[in-house]
Amino acid sequence: MFIIFNGDNKIFGPCETSPFIRPWTAKLDKFKYEQMPKYSKVTKILTFGKDKEEINKFYKFLTNKYPSLSFHIVSKGYSIEITHKSATKGKGNAFVCNLLNIDAKNAAHIGDSGNDINALPEVGTFIAMGNAMDEVKAVANYIGPSFENCGISKLFEELGEIQPKNQKMGKKISKQAKLW
Repeated sequence: MFIIFNGDNKIFGPCETSPFIRPWTAKLDKFKYEQMPKYSKVTKILTFGKDKEEINKFYKFLTNKYPSLSFHIVSKGYSIEITHKSATKGKGNAFVCNLLNIDAKNAAHIGDSGNDINALPEVGTFIAMGNAMDEVKAVANYIGPSFENCGISKLFEELGEIQPKNQKMGKKISKQAKLW
């Protein structure tokens, strides 16, 4: 099991190298558990391992033991993101919408992980990407293409917000009317 605190560039684990460590962690500084400092303020913990079943067991243990915290399975089931219950993407979306004088119910959130689900009570529309876990897709208002191969761009094309260079500017995708 490996741990990252507060989105830092440090990762802690049972050893400094492992074939199970995720490719995106290559640029992080790696340390053994024993080298972990005492953090005075922790806002987010990301823990991950090599076995989805073990992650699920750990998730159930944590949710029962620490009810004041929020736990989300992310990274295709290999990670758990831990935050305070009040720290949600939905609240973050609402905050930004307020700054921009936009009604959050007229905004959409696009995501693919368990921690994106909590955006829905705050925003009007939740769009799950095609690569999202089934439980994320189950609560989405709309499912877009996978993030791979320019999925966000393809999603915007589907929604009619951005026109591809090879199309006339006035053409809108009919799915937009179905979504909104």
